[in-house]
Amino acid sequence: MKKVGIFTIYIANYGAVLQTYALQRYLRDKYDDLDVEVVDFYTHAPYAIFKKASTNPVKNAIKQCARALHYGSLKRRNDRELIFIKEEFKLSRRYESIDELMKNMPKYDIYLTGSDQVFNTNSKYRQLFFQQFNASGGIKAAYAPSFGTSDFPEEYRKAIHSPLSEFKYMSCREDDGAEMMAEVLGRGVPRVLDPTLLLSKDQWKSMMSEPKGNDKFLLIYDLNGGQRMIDYASKIAREKGLKVWCITQHADVRYKRVDKLIFDAGPREFVGLFAKADYVVTDSFHGTSFSLIFEKEFNTYIAVPRASRRILALLKDCGKLDRVVNLEDNTDVLASTKASEKSNNAMVELRRESYNFIDKIVSA
Repeated sequence: MKKVGIFTIYIANYGAVLQTYALQRYLRDKYDDLDVEVVDFYTHAPYAIFKKASTNPVKNAIKQCARALHYGSLKRRNDRELIFIKEEFKLSRRYESIDELMKNMPKYDIYLTGSDQVFNTNSKYRQLFFQQFNASGGIKAAYAPSFGTSDFPEEYRKAIHSPLSEFKYMSCREDDGAEMMAEVLGRGVPRVLDPTLLLSKDQWKSMMSEPKGNDKFLLIYDLNGGQRMIDYASKIAREKGLKVWCITQHADVRYKRVDKLIFDAGPREFVGLFAKADYVVTDSFHGTSFSLIFEKEFNTYIAVPRASRRILALLKDCGKLDRVVNLEDNTDVLASTKASEKSNNAMVELRRESYNFIDKIVSA
């Protein structure tokens, strides 16, 4: 039996937890001869509710007071996530620091980096995710890593050339990153799907917890959109006769025109809310992914233009760029994607290519 170690961002936000769950579940369900575990090295610092939120003491005090008001819900969300990880993830032995892990690297047949923004240029875990260690005869591979940017300075390209060259199998979640790595390595780097899109709708339904009641609602998942996105979503909800529910961790934001604020959704509840929603508005990559998985009517709001390319690339593959709103400050990005817009058939093909890429890694 081959042993696989996954090196990824696996805690502290819905996307990180669910992409890790999806990759591990896909590998375990598909291949009987794999023993798959997630390498456990993160501290629990991201779960601190009263962490410093601003350098301005007045603003920081306001944010802390707001979090205190919602402490029960925020803690329940954290507890649900930790319980989910305990129930669903097979974790390695616990490493209390990167240094401890790098000095005592476990032996695997396949060292697998990915997915999510593991190749982020500002990551403090770069040494680990680029696998700058002795693999002890194992294969180094990466599935759907993301850089979180399309800006790759020359010094960064030079710095990653050596560690990338040691990967036998390399892929990327976005076109920009795949093209850059292909230039650095001098060989093709395939683009593959985010792990959440490897699983079927029924597979996601098997792990979720649906909200109780019969309310018809528009679901907002808000990362950075704020009130402007809420106003847009509220208008749609009024036209369709839907209530407005909002998943958020921004306890200090005073949301208007929202019927229900949801601070306490764990991973199961998060997926269940998307499954039951009658419409979705989100500014999140993974919010967009789950809208596609559950075949929802939805809109993706581009709140942070510099982070929009990965969302636009996904929607381009599905032929759903018409779902994007608020691109008036981002028309150059939209124009560059419209020229090569693909149909839904492209998503089917990309899923097939993603499965085949994983097959190559496992069969090596």
